[in-house]
Amino acid sequence: MMRRRLLLLAVALAGCASAPPAAPEAPAAPAVTVDPWLAPDAGLVAAFGARFEAQSGAPACQAALVRDEPEHAHALFLQADADATLEALADAFARQRPPQVAYLDSLRARRSAPAAHARGRAAVGRALALRAADRPGRGRLRRAGRGFAEVRDPVWSAEVRLVEAALGAPLPGAFVGTAVQRTQALFFSSAADPEAVVAEWGAATRRDDGVTWHATALERLEALRQEREASAAAPPAWLRALSRAALERRLPLVALRHAATLQRSAPVPPAGDRLLLARAHHLAAQAEPALAEGQRAVEDARAARDLVTEASARALVAELLVDLGRVDAAAEEFAAAERLFLEAGDPAGRLRQAVNRAGVLLRARRLDDAEAALAPVRGLSLPGEAGADLACRRDVTVALLELAAGRAGADEVARRAEQALQVARAAGAYHAVERFEGLPRRLRSPGG
Repeated sequence: MMRRRLLLLAVALAGCASAPPAAPEAPAAPAVTVDPWLAPDAGLVAAFGARFEAQSGAPACQAALVRDEPEHAHALFLQADADATLEALADAFARQRPPQVAYLDSLRARRSAPAAHARGRAAVGRALALRAADRPGRGRLRRAGRGFAEVRDPVWSAEVRLVEAALGAPLPGAFVGTAVQRTQALFFSSAADPEAVVAEWGAATRRDDGVTWHATALERLEALRQEREASAAAPPAWLRALSRAALERRLPLVALRHAATLQRSAPVPPAGDRLLLARAHHLAAQAEPALAEGQRAVEDARAARDLVTEASARALVAELLVDLGRVDAAAEEFAAAERLFLEAGDPAGRLRQAVNRAGVLLRARRLDDAEAALAPVRGLSLPGEAGADLACRRDVTVALLELAAGRAGADEVARRAEQALQVARAAGAYHAVERFEGLPRRLRSPGG
C-alpha cells in the first residue's frame, strides 16, 4: 500500500511549481484566417484551443488563458465555428483589463446575419490563399469589408483592413482594432523602419496602453529588423523581451538563440541574463549546460547582492537537480531559495519553494522533513490568482503527505484536492488546475 501511495505522489508531484504544465495533446488545427506573416503557429493555436475547451465551466481560468496567450485566442476566434467556443472566447476577452468587448460585438454581428457573415469570412480566406494575383478576390475582399461594416463587426472589419495591408494597400491613419490587431497594424505601417517599431514597442510597454506584444509578432519584427539592418546590434532590452516571450511560449530553440545572443552582447553579462540562458537550456532538455549556467547565475547574483535573482537561480538549479535524480541536493537548493525569498520580502517566492521542497522530500520518502518544510507556510494566505495557484499546490501537497503517512484515506484526499481545485478555478489559477485536475479520479480508481 505504501509503495502505491508513493508512486501516486511521484506522479502527482512530478515537476516543480515554477515549471508550466505540458499542454494536452490537441487535434490538428484548421487553417488560420489571419495573414500568415503574423499568424501564430497552427499547432500552438490548436493546443491553446484544447486547453481553453478543457476549462469549460471555469470562466476565470479561460480569461487567464486568453490574457496569457492573446494571439492564440484571437486566431482561434477567427477560425472557430462552434457558437459555444465563440461565446466563451468573447466572454474571456471581455473579462480582460481593460475589457475587450469588440469580440462580443463581433459575435452579435455574426449571429445577426450568419449567411452574409460566412460569405465575408470565405472572401477573406480566398484573398489570403490567392494573394495579390487574384483581382476578383480583392474585389470580394472589399465587398466583405463593406458587409462587415454594415453589420458592425469591429473584429472582422479590422481583419479585412489588415489583409488588404498584407496585399499592399496602405492602412488608414487611425486604425481601429483589437489589441492583437493593433500590434499587427503597427508592423504593417512601420515595416520600412523596423528600428522605429522597436522604439514604439518600448514606448507602448511603458505606457501600458493595451497593445499586445505577443510572441509571434516579436519574432516577426526581429526577422524584419535583421533583414533591414543586419549589421545593427539588437538592444539588450529587446533581446530580453524576445527571450522571455519564447520561454513563455515554450519555444526552446528560439529562446536559446536570443538568450545566447544576449549573453554575447555584454563583456560581463548580468546574472539575470545568464539565468535566461539557463532557463532556455532547461526548456530544451539540456540539463548539464542549464545546470552550469544556473550555478554561475547563482554566483554572479550573490556577488551583486541580488537576492531575488539568486533565489530564482537556486530554484532553477534545484529543478535541474531533480531532473538529474539528485533529490537530496535539490531539497537543499529549494531550502536556500526559500530563505533568500524570505530575506528579500517575497512571500510568494517563499511559499513556492516551500511547496517544491516538500514535494521533493515526499518523493525521497522523507515524510517528517516534508512536514517540517510545509509547517511554516500552512497558514500563509496570498491574494489574487498567484496566491490561489500556490495555495492549491500547497493544500494538495499537504493532503498527499497525509495520505503517504497513513493519516487520511484516498477518498478524503480526493475530496480535499477537489476543494483546492474549486478555489483555484474560481481565481483563474489554470496552471494549478491543469496540474492536478486528474488527481481526484486517480485517487478513486481501483488500486489508487
